[in-house]
Amino acid sequence: PIYGSYRAGARQSGSWSLTAPLRLSDFSSDYSVQIDTDATMSQTFPDDAAWGATCWTRPVGSGQVAGFGVYVQPQQITLGVFDQYTGAFKPVKTHDAEGLVKPGEKSHLTMTCREDTDADGPAAVVRVQLNGKPTIAMTYARSVKNLGWQTGDGVGLLAAGKGADVFYDNVVIAAG
Repeated sequence: PIYGSYRAGARQSGSWSLTAPLRLSDFSSDYSVQIDTDATMSQTFPDDAAWGATCWTRPVGSGQVAGFGVYVQPQQITLGVFDQYTGAFKPVKTHDAEGLVKPGEKSHLTMTCREDTDADGPAAVVRVQLNGKPTIAMTYARSVKNLGWQTGDGVGLLAAGKGADVFYDNVVIAAG
């Protein structure tokens, strides 16, 4: 596992993923991973900016990654896929809640990613807890109707949207 503290900020529109300096395959033979972190948004964190985490990322060029991600905003949390060709984030599932997180207050994020296989084939199972409570989850099949995905060696944290400024502390990335 890896431990640490990081600060991520965005001065312009877009998403930036801070990839951890490790390879998932070095400590998780099935790529199952759990990311735990405390996050504190700056007092001036914009409502349309976001912070969060990524799993199973891999580079697709031009600084973009493919994989799964969770975006946390003051009123919304979104799970989605970074397209395997362009790296563009495609929301899959969203949960709205008044006062989900508050600027200046510490929140705890747990994101788990694992692969499950049943009669229909492989599926990514991504679950997110915020402050110890299950908040959002999805099972995303590998199929012709979904965006393509595969397990990848990357995992990390993110900042998105102009003015996003978040301090990550007590970061733990371990086999899930």
